[in-house]
Amino acid sequence: MNRGFLLPLLAGALLTVPLAVPANAAAPAWVRAELTELAPSAFSDVRATPVPAHRWEPFAVSARLTRTVDGKAVPVQDGHADLQYFDLDGGAWTTVCVAEVRDGAVRCERTADRPGYWRYRYAGTWETAPAVSTPQFVDVRVRTSFAGTTSPAQLRRGERATFTGHLYRMTEKQMAEPAGKGAKIVLEFQPTGSTAWTAVATTTTTADRGRYSVTTTAQRTGLWRTRYAGSTTYLGASSRAHAVKVGSRTGFTSAFNAAPEPVRKGRPITVSGRLLRGTEEGWASASGAAVQIQFRAAGSSVWTTLGSVKTAKKGTFSRSFTAVKDGAWRAVYAGSVTYFASSSKADYVDVR
Repeated sequence: MNRGFLLPLLAGALLTVPLAVPANAAAPAWVRAELTELAPSAFSDVRATPVPAHRWEPFAVSARLTRTVDGKAVPVQDGHADLQYFDLDGGAWTTVCVAEVRDGAVRCERTADRPGYWRYRYAGTWETAPAVSTPQFVDVRVRTSFAGTTSPAQLRRGERATFTGHLYRMTEKQMAEPAGKGAKIVLEFQPTGSTAWTAVATTTTTADRGRYSVTTTAQRTGLWRTRYAGSTTYLGASSRAHAVKVGSRTGFTSAFNAAPEPVRKGRPITVSGRLLRGTEEGWASASGAAVQIQFRAAGSSVWTTLGSVKTAKKGTFSRSFTAVKDGAWRAVYAGSVTYFASSSKADYVDVR
């Protein structure tokens, strides 16, 4: 008699059912599923952004989920993956988000409150094995920012420059509040033509709304910024860069003149003056500088450049024009890499 198992029937009758499947019959689906080897699955490219995460602000954890078929990794097309969190204070892995798998991609967005470990867990299917990603540690800090930063626009070489501003931190209600007293602020400089920042001076914030003030000596033209390095609790931040030109002053002497005054219409009018440049000892003649001669008609607010002239050895210049209408005359030096721009006083001429 064939081996089998017995099923109870009416009145205690017994029925023997063979376990063997006939050779010409297909195995039931549940038998095929148990006999089929599950395709291995795995997570890759697990990323949390931003890192460090900003406390009380959203951050995302994404990953790729694939299964191995015939030796090749192919995307898992559907299903779900659990995003789990493990607190540093202990406890167990907790599912905090269920991500839908779309062509191998999974993504969850959460609000970061404290540092901890994150991972994805895939339960698998009848044909795909379960998978768990490698835990990713995500640090969480409070975001900071600078506001109200000020700096000079231009300085004489060797002149003292003061940079001020306020450092703020974000709150749970997404509001900026003063960072408080004692945060270290670094003043940094980047000379023109360079991409490197160099620390020049340091200071700390005060109890007055996170305010700071730092003073240094300017030697070269370039960019200036303030930077907070951060701490175990707060993220670092940098202020916007301020362009500061460092050079020497220039100026026109009070002898600037447009003459004659008055002048008849159509007659020549001569504009003359002298340009000086600043030195460590005082003032010196600015020779070889291009000076623009500008005119503003009576009743107008627009200055028009009528011509230009180069200064002589002693910084003097002179150029004649035809008198057409009443208006003011002035000389303008546009400046250079070394010298600052300047303008003369305006001299009004009546044309009759």
